[in-house]
Amino acid sequence: MLLLSAVLAGIGAYLGSHLESRAWRSQQKWIVLESRYSQLLNNLHHFKLALDGLSLFYIEPGSDHKPDEGQPLDFHKLRDQAYSSYHEVEKLIGASAMFLSDAAVQSLDKLFEEHRDLEIFQASCTAEYVEKAQELVKSAYNTIRHEARAQLDIKFNV
Repeated sequence: MLLLSAVLAGIGAYLGSHLESRAWRSQQKWIVLESRYSQLLNNLHHFKLALDGLSLFYIEPGSDHKPDEGQPLDFHKLRDQAYSSYHEVEKLIGASAMFLSDAAVQSLDKLFEEHRDLEIFQASCTAEYVEKAQELVKSAYNTIRHEARAQLDIKFNV
């Protein structure tokens, strides 16, 4: 009886430590995912905010073809913020692709590819670039946000 009790205690201790180890690994995975998703979403959001700010410079009729050099300092700050945020997202995608779904990776790839084409070839002026880039960023942001909520098991009661 004493032997059986000792064996059961040993098995219980082993199972407890194994379950504890699995819980710890699961928690660490969640922390990494939350951090990566937060970084991606923050940078996409900052990119979108900068583009939204830039779009305000093109409200008046005819202002869409005003040269960038003639714009105020705030315009140039927003343009730099947009550029910086975009490149931060580019940096994050490498390691983040490890856990992102294929749909999320495709969404970001589309953002990068179409943004590059827009920036170099398609946009006839900065106003057109801003308008089309806003659509690209919004789409990527929504895809990543939806996936992050699902992966991190974040539910909202509406």
